[in-house]
Amino acid sequence: MGDEDHGEQLPHRVRGAAQARPAPSASPVFSDELRQVMQAAVSAERARATGQGQPGQDQDQPGHDQPGQGQAGGERAEPARAAIASAPADNGTAAPAVSWAAGPEPTGQPSSAVEPARKVRPARLGTPERPAGPGPPAGAPAIANPAAGRPARPRAGPRAASARRRLVATSAIAAALIILAAGCLGVAVAKYLASSHSHGETVSPAEQRAEAASRRRAASWVTQHVSHAAAVACDPQMCAALTASGFPSRYVRVLGQTATYPLTSDVVVVTQAVRDLFGSSFTSNYAPAVLATFGSADASTTVRVIAPGGAAAYYRQLAADLAARKLLGADLVKTRAITLSAEARQQLVAGQVDSRLMLAIAALAPSQAIDILGFGNVGPGADLGIPLRFADLAESDPAARTAGPAYVRALRASLAAISPRFRPTTIVTVALPSGQTVLRIEFTAPSPLNLLTPPPSQ
Repeated sequence: MGDEDHGEQLPHRVRGAAQARPAPSASPVFSDELRQVMQAAVSAERARATGQGQPGQDQDQPGHDQPGQGQAGGERAEPARAAIASAPADNGTAAPAVSWAAGPEPTGQPSSAVEPARKVRPARLGTPERPAGPGPPAGAPAIANPAAGRPARPRAGPRAASARRRLVATSAIAAALIILAAGCLGVAVAKYLASSHSHGETVSPAEQRAEAASRRRAASWVTQHVSHAAAVACDPQMCAALTASGFPSRYVRVLGQTATYPLTSDVVVVTQAVRDLFGSSFTSNYAPAVLATFGSADASTTVRVIAPGGAAAYYRQLAADLAARKLLGADLVKTRAITLSAEARQQLVAGQVDSRLMLAIAALAPSQAIDILGFGNVGPGADLGIPLRFADLAESDPAARTAGPAYVRALRASLAAISPRFRPTTIVTVALPSGQTVLRIEFTAPSPLNLLTPPPSQ
């Protein structure tokens, strides 16, 4: 125990001059009294460091005198320091001077004989100091959270909160407008693509030829079988084909890109361009009845009746007109001057014949005996509910007073004497597929639905 060097067990503040001197060749031997004095000094220094030291601050550094217990500890340690500095060694040699100046912490572990009660390690001198400034008052409790001592940030006032709410509302409105603009742009693009398709920019040459052929056939049919006093709506190309085929241009209604539903027209020719312009809702709601169809798929062209009051009102009128036609047909089959085939009789009783045609037959019967072979409609692909607008009359009748060409001339003269309201539009000799020739009397489309009865209330 006497051979151990207890000088390194002192606190870690060793004067720079003492460290610079070389260590003695033999460890000094201290007396028991000197050891006690040294241990008392060490204990006092630890008590001072433990009671006053703060992390990151040098307790003994000049210019940082600490209030309270730190000063008292330092005063008690002064006699011990003086005693250590002047006490002689046991072997009669002068003990090395010991100073409490700042120095590095020893790297070796302390001896248990010198520091049996050491429990708290002093703060390292390498820790940076706190900024200079007034310290907490004596006896003030330590602040665990440094941020707790900072002044609280002022809360946003009512104006700032209102501004934030306005900013959020403005952002939401801007986002909604962007979405709406994107939707409108998508609709415009789709309409443009559809329009370009209708103008033949994206169709194949074969489709273009098929579409052109259906337009020509539709234009020819409309010119022959639709009343020239009826207003016909169509796209620019179709209207050009109509006027070229002989339909009066004053009754042609051209549908452009900004056109609305042509509810003031009587007939509409629906091509791909019209479908692109109005969609399927127009034909289903305001043009429900098909008079004729030409072509197929995207190249198809349909001739339709326009119902200004809507599809529901149109079908109510059609049902009322059908009931009135059945009554008139039942009376015609009882007329002795009229001879009917089985098919013609069935068509009259079912009310399938156009009301104008039945009135013409009723006006013809008193003056001429007639033989009706059948009724029909020349519109290909027409709806089943469309009335039959022509009748085929035999050019000879055993009950007639005359025969041959004289009989045909007599029929024509009698039909010409009928009121213009019920006079057939076309009277022509036609050869049937069987080879038989007949006199065909025909009325133009569309068929009126309120001729026999007043229109029902809508």
